[in-house]
Amino acid sequence: MDPQVLVHTITMGLIEGCMYSLFAIGFNLAFGVMRVVNVAHGQLFMLGCYAAYWLTLLYGFDPYFTLLFIIPLFFTLGVLLQKTFISKVIYSPMEVSLLVCFALSLVLENTALILWSGDFRLTRAGAYDKLISIGPINVALPRIIAVSVSISMFVFMMLLLNYTNFGRAIRAVMQDITGAKLVGIPINLVYLVSFGISISLAGASGGIMSLIYPFNPFIGYTFMLKAFCISVLGGFGRIEGSIVGGLILGVSESIVALCISGLLKDAVAFILMILILLLKPSGIFGR
Repeated sequence: MDPQVLVHTITMGLIEGCMYSLFAIGFNLAFGVMRVVNVAHGQLFMLGCYAAYWLTLLYGFDPYFTLLFIIPLFFTLGVLLQKTFISKVIYSPMEVSLLVCFALSLVLENTALILWSGDFRLTRAGAYDKLISIGPINVALPRIIAVSVSISMFVFMMLLLNYTNFGRAIRAVMQDITGAKLVGIPINLVYLVSFGISISLAGASGGIMSLIYPFNPFIGYTFMLKAFCISVLGGFGRIEGSIVGGLILGVSESIVALCISGLLKDAVAFILMILILLLKPSGIFGR
Protein backbone atom coordinates (compact mmCIF):
# COMPACT_ATOMS: atom_id res chain seq x y z
CA MET A 1 0.00 0.00 0.00
CA ASP A 2 1.25 3.47 -0.89
CA PRO A 3 2.28 5.20 2.38
CA GLN A 4 0.99 8.52 1.05
CA VAL A 5 -2.46 7.03 0.48
CA LEU A 6 -2.45 5.56 3.99
CA VAL A 7 -1.45 8.92 5.54
CA HIS A 8 -4.20 10.65 3.57
CA THR A 9 -6.73 8.04 4.70
CA ILE A 10 -5.79 8.36 8.37
CA THR A 11 -5.85 12.17 8.14
CA MET A 12 -9.34 12.14 6.62
CA GLY A 13 -10.40 9.66 9.30
CA LEU A 14 -9.17 11.96 12.07
CA ILE A 15 -11.04 14.87 10.46
CA GLU A 16 -14.28 12.87 10.32
CA GLY A 17 -13.64 11.64 13.86
CA CYS A 18 -13.43 15.20 15.16
CA MET A 19 -16.81 15.98 13.65
CA TYR A 20 -18.33 12.78 15.04
CA SER A 21 -16.94 13.64 18.48
CA LEU A 22 -18.50 17.10 18.52
CA PHE A 23 -21.92 15.60 17.86
CA ALA A 24 -21.42 12.76 20.37
CA ILE A 25 -20.30 15.06 23.21
CA GLY A 26 -23.73 16.69 23.35
CA PHE A 27 -25.47 13.32 23.37
CA ASN A 28 -23.17 11.99 26.08
CA LEU A 29 -23.52 15.13 28.22
CA ALA A 30 -27.30 14.72 28.42
CA PHE A 31 -26.92 11.09 29.45
CA GLY A 32 -24.13 11.75 31.92
CA VAL A 33 -26.02 14.49 33.77
CA MET A 34 -29.64 13.35 33.55
CA ARG A 35 -29.41 9.67 32.54
CA VAL A 36 -31.60 10.53 29.54
CA VAL A 37 -30.92 8.72 26.26
CA ASN A 38 -31.88 11.58 23.96
CA VAL A 39 -32.61 9.74 20.72
CA ALA A 40 -33.94 13.04 19.32
CA HIS A 41 -30.36 14.37 19.30
CA GLY A 42 -29.98 13.32 15.67
CA GLN A 43 -33.11 15.19 14.61
CA LEU A 44 -31.89 18.31 16.41
CA PHE A 45 -28.63 17.92 14.51
CA MET A 46 -30.75 17.79 11.34
CA LEU A 47 -32.45 21.07 12.32
CA GLY A 48 -28.99 22.60 12.74
CA CYS A 49 -28.21 21.60 9.14
CA TYR A 50 -31.38 23.29 7.90
CA ALA A 51 -30.79 26.37 10.06
CA ALA A 52 -27.38 26.93 8.46
CA TYR A 53 -28.78 26.18 4.99
CA TRP A 54 -31.68 28.63 5.16
CA LEU A 55 -29.71 31.40 6.88
CA THR A 56 -27.12 31.15 4.13
CA LEU A 57 -29.57 30.80 1.25
CA LEU A 58 -32.26 33.31 2.26
CA TYR A 59 -30.25 35.96 4.08
CA GLY A 60 -26.83 35.58 2.49
CA PHE A 61 -25.04 34.91 5.78
CA ASP A 62 -21.51 33.60 5.79
CA PRO A 63 -22.03 29.84 6.42
CA TYR A 64 -19.82 29.89 9.52
CA PHE A 65 -21.23 33.16 10.80
CA THR A 66 -24.53 31.30 11.14
CA LEU A 67 -23.05 29.52 14.18
CA LEU A 68 -23.35 32.78 16.11
CA PHE A 69 -27.12 32.45 15.65
CA ILE A 70 -27.44 28.67 15.79
CA ILE A 71 -25.66 28.13 19.11
CA PRO A 72 -27.78 30.53 21.24
CA LEU A 73 -30.93 29.57 19.31
CA PHE A 74 -30.44 25.87 19.98
CA PHE A 75 -29.40 26.50 23.58
CA THR A 76 -32.74 28.25 24.07
CA LEU A 77 -34.53 25.40 22.28
CA GLY A 78 -32.80 22.89 24.57
CA VAL A 79 -33.86 24.84 27.67
CA LEU A 80 -37.47 24.91 26.43
CA LEU A 81 -37.47 21.18 25.65
CA GLN A 82 -35.99 20.39 29.04
CA LYS A 83 -38.56 22.49 30.87
CA THR A 84 -41.48 21.22 28.79
CA PHE A 85 -40.73 17.52 28.34
CA ILE A 86 -37.49 16.18 29.82
CA SER A 87 -38.00 17.60 33.33
CA LYS A 88 -41.24 15.62 33.59
CA VAL A 89 -39.54 12.25 33.04
CA ILE A 90 -36.05 12.65 34.56
CA TYR A 91 -36.96 10.64 37.65
CA SER A 92 -39.05 8.09 35.74
CA PRO A 93 -37.62 4.78 34.52
CA MET A 94 -35.18 5.26 31.64
CA GLU A 95 -37.51 3.68 29.11
CA VAL A 96 -40.06 6.45 29.75
CA SER A 97 -37.60 9.23 28.83
CA LEU A 98 -36.49 7.09 25.88
CA LEU A 99 -40.06 6.94 24.56
CA VAL A 100 -40.60 10.67 25.09
CA CYS A 101 -37.41 11.49 23.16
CA PHE A 102 -38.35 9.00 20.44
CA ALA A 103 -41.75 10.66 20.05
CA LEU A 104 -40.04 14.05 19.89
CA SER A 105 -37.69 12.77 17.18
CA LEU A 106 -40.65 11.60 15.08
CA VAL A 107 -42.39 14.97 15.43
CA LEU A 108 -39.26 16.90 14.42
CA GLU A 109 -38.45 14.60 11.51
CA ASN A 110 -41.93 14.56 10.03
CA THR A 111 -42.33 18.31 10.50
CA ALA A 112 -39.10 18.84 8.57
CA LEU A 113 -40.30 16.43 5.89
CA ILE A 114 -43.57 18.35 5.47
CA LEU A 115 -41.86 21.74 5.38
CA TRP A 116 -38.81 20.96 3.25
CA SER A 117 -39.51 17.61 1.49
CA GLY A 118 -37.08 14.68 1.39
CA ASP A 119 -34.72 16.23 -1.17
CA PHE A 120 -31.04 16.27 -0.32
CA ARG A 121 -29.49 19.70 0.21
CA LEU A 122 -26.03 21.05 0.86
CA THR A 123 -25.15 24.43 2.36
CA ARG A 124 -23.15 26.46 -0.13
CA ALA A 125 -19.56 26.92 0.97
CA GLY A 126 -19.09 30.00 -1.23
CA ALA A 127 -15.59 31.43 -0.84
CA TYR A 128 -14.65 28.43 1.33
CA ASP A 129 -15.12 25.99 -1.56
CA LYS A 130 -11.44 25.28 -2.16
CA LEU A 131 -8.73 22.73 -1.44
CA ILE A 132 -5.85 23.34 0.95
CA SER A 133 -2.58 21.47 0.51
CA ILE A 134 -1.00 20.17 3.71
CA GLY A 135 2.20 18.59 2.49
CA PRO A 136 1.17 15.84 0.07
CA ILE A 137 -2.43 15.89 1.31
CA ASN A 138 -5.24 17.95 -0.19
CA VAL A 139 -8.09 18.72 2.19
CA ALA A 140 -11.27 20.69 1.50
CA LEU A 141 -11.28 23.97 3.44
CA PRO A 142 -14.74 23.31 5.01
CA ARG A 143 -13.33 20.15 6.60
CA ILE A 144 -10.37 22.05 8.04
CA ILE A 145 -12.69 24.70 9.46
CA ALA A 146 -14.98 21.98 10.85
CA VAL A 147 -12.02 20.44 12.68
CA SER A 148 -11.00 23.86 14.02
CA VAL A 149 -14.53 24.53 15.30
CA SER A 150 -14.69 21.04 16.82
CA ILE A 151 -11.38 21.45 18.65
CA SER A 152 -12.50 24.88 19.92
CA MET A 153 -15.68 23.28 21.28
CA PHE A 154 -13.66 20.48 22.90
CA VAL A 155 -11.41 23.02 24.62
CA PHE A 156 -14.44 25.05 25.73
CA MET A 157 -16.13 21.97 27.22
CA MET A 158 -13.00 20.82 29.04
CA LEU A 159 -12.39 24.32 30.45
CA LEU A 160 -16.04 24.61 31.48
CA LEU A 161 -16.13 21.24 33.22
CA ASN A 162 -12.74 21.45 34.91
CA TYR A 163 -12.12 25.12 35.70
CA THR A 164 -15.48 26.71 36.50
CA ASN A 165 -17.73 26.33 39.51
CA PHE A 166 -20.70 25.46 37.34
CA GLY A 167 -18.63 22.87 35.48
CA ARG A 168 -17.67 21.29 38.80
CA ALA A 169 -21.36 21.25 39.70
CA ILE A 170 -22.10 19.40 36.46
CA ARG A 171 -19.38 16.85 37.23
CA ALA A 172 -20.70 16.43 40.76
CA VAL A 173 -24.19 15.67 39.46
CA MET A 174 -22.74 13.21 36.94
CA GLN A 175 -20.84 11.38 39.67
CA ASP A 176 -23.31 11.38 42.59
CA ILE A 177 -26.62 13.18 42.41
CA THR A 178 -27.47 12.50 46.06
CA GLY A 179 -24.18 13.94 47.25
CA ALA A 180 -24.66 16.94 44.95
CA LYS A 181 -28.05 17.65 46.51
CA LEU A 182 -26.62 17.38 50.02
CA VAL A 183 -23.97 20.02 49.37
CA GLY A 184 -26.55 22.44 47.95
CA ILE A 185 -25.92 22.21 44.21
CA PRO A 186 -28.99 23.53 42.29
CA ILE A 187 -29.83 20.27 40.52
CA ASN A 188 -32.64 21.64 38.36
CA LEU A 189 -30.47 24.49 37.10
CA VAL A 190 -27.69 22.04 36.24
CA TYR A 191 -30.18 19.90 34.33
CA LEU A 192 -31.53 22.92 32.46
CA VAL A 193 -28.19 24.38 31.40
CA SER A 194 -26.63 21.00 30.62
CA PHE A 195 -29.45 20.08 28.27
CA GLY A 196 -29.22 23.51 26.66
CA ILE A 197 -25.49 22.99 26.05
CA SER A 198 -26.18 19.49 24.72
CA ILE A 199 -28.68 20.75 22.15
CA SER A 200 -26.50 23.74 21.19
CA LEU A 201 -23.68 21.28 20.38
CA ALA A 202 -26.10 19.27 18.22
CA GLY A 203 -27.11 22.43 16.35
CA ALA A 204 -23.51 23.61 15.94
CA SER A 205 -22.34 20.25 14.62
CA GLY A 206 -25.25 20.23 12.17
CA GLY A 207 -24.37 23.73 11.02
CA ILE A 208 -20.74 22.96 10.21
CA MET A 209 -21.44 19.53 8.73
CA SER A 210 -24.16 20.86 6.43
CA LEU A 211 -21.34 22.18 4.22
CA ILE A 212 -19.78 18.72 3.97
CA TYR A 213 -22.55 16.11 4.00
CA PRO A 214 -25.70 16.28 1.85
CA PHE A 215 -28.65 16.15 4.24
CA ASN A 216 -32.39 15.62 4.31
CA PRO A 217 -34.86 15.11 7.21
CA PHE A 218 -33.63 11.52 7.71
CA ILE A 219 -29.93 12.27 8.26
CA GLY A 220 -30.46 12.31 12.03
CA TYR A 221 -30.68 8.52 12.21
CA THR A 222 -27.21 7.97 10.75
CA PHE A 223 -25.48 10.35 13.14
CA MET A 224 -27.58 9.27 16.10
CA LEU A 225 -26.45 5.67 15.66
CA LYS A 226 -22.84 6.80 15.37
CA ALA A 227 -23.17 8.90 18.54
CA PHE A 228 -24.63 5.93 20.41
CA CYS A 229 -21.79 3.66 19.27
CA ILE A 230 -19.19 6.32 20.17
CA SER A 231 -20.73 6.62 23.65
CA VAL A 232 -20.56 2.86 24.14
CA LEU A 233 -16.98 2.84 22.87
CA GLY A 234 -15.73 5.71 25.02
CA GLY A 235 -18.03 5.17 28.01
CA PHE A 236 -21.49 6.61 28.62
CA GLY A 237 -21.34 9.96 30.38
CA ARG A 238 -17.60 10.39 29.71
CA ILE A 239 -16.85 13.53 27.69
CA GLU A 240 -13.25 12.53 27.02
CA GLY A 241 -14.59 9.14 25.93
CA SER A 242 -16.68 10.86 23.25
CA ILE A 243 -13.59 12.59 21.85
CA VAL A 244 -11.43 9.46 21.77
CA GLY A 245 -14.30 7.25 20.62
CA GLY A 246 -15.12 9.60 17.74
CA LEU A 247 -11.50 9.66 16.56
CA ILE A 248 -11.25 5.86 16.72
CA LEU A 249 -14.47 5.50 14.75
CA GLY A 250 -13.43 8.03 12.10
CA VAL A 251 -10.04 6.42 11.49
CA SER A 252 -11.51 2.89 11.53
CA GLU A 253 -14.16 3.81 8.96
CA SER A 254 -11.58 5.36 6.64
CA ILE A 255 -9.23 2.36 6.85
CA VAL A 256 -12.04 -0.14 6.26
CA ALA A 257 -13.27 1.89 3.28
CA LEU A 258 -9.73 1.90 1.84
CA CYS A 259 -8.74 -1.70 2.54
CA ILE A 260 -12.03 -3.57 2.19
CA SER A 261 -15.01 -1.65 0.81
CA GLY A 262 -16.72 1.69 1.23
CA LEU A 263 -20.00 -0.23 1.50
CA LEU A 264 -18.89 -1.49 4.93
CA LYS A 265 -18.12 1.97 6.29
CA ASP A 266 -21.38 2.39 8.21
CA ALA A 267 -21.05 -1.11 9.69
CA VAL A 268 -17.75 -0.25 11.40
CA ALA A 269 -19.46 1.56 14.29
CA PHE A 270 -21.51 -1.52 15.15
CA ILE A 271 -18.51 -3.85 14.87
CA LEU A 272 -16.55 -1.63 17.27
CA MET A 273 -19.54 -1.48 19.63
CA ILE A 274 -19.83 -5.27 19.72
CA LEU A 275 -16.11 -5.66 20.35
CA ILE A 276 -16.05 -3.13 23.21
CA LEU A 277 -19.14 -4.71 24.80
CA LEU A 278 -17.40 -8.08 24.72
CA LEU A 279 -14.02 -6.83 25.98
CA LYS A 280 -14.87 -3.87 28.24
CA PRO A 281 -18.63 -3.25 28.57
CA SER A 282 -18.13 -0.01 30.49
CA GLY A 283 -16.22 1.56 27.57
CA ILE A 284 -12.64 2.76 27.28
CA PHE A 285 -13.04 5.44 29.98
CA GLY A 286 -15.91 3.78 31.85
CA ARG A 287 -15.65 2.65 35.45
